[in-house]
Order: sequence, then C-alpha cells, then structure tokens
Amino acid sequence: MQTAHIPIHTQDTHLGEEV
Repeated sequence: MQTAHIPIHTQDTHLGEEV
C-alpha cells in the first residue's frame, strides 16, 4: 500500500509491492 497496486516482477501481484 505504498502508492498504487503496481505488480512488481514477483510470484504474486499483491505481494509484489513488498519485495
């Protein structure tokens, strides 16, 4: 919940922000 739900290159999108 930093800015927007930006899908980072990770396993999940909801956890992609906290990587």
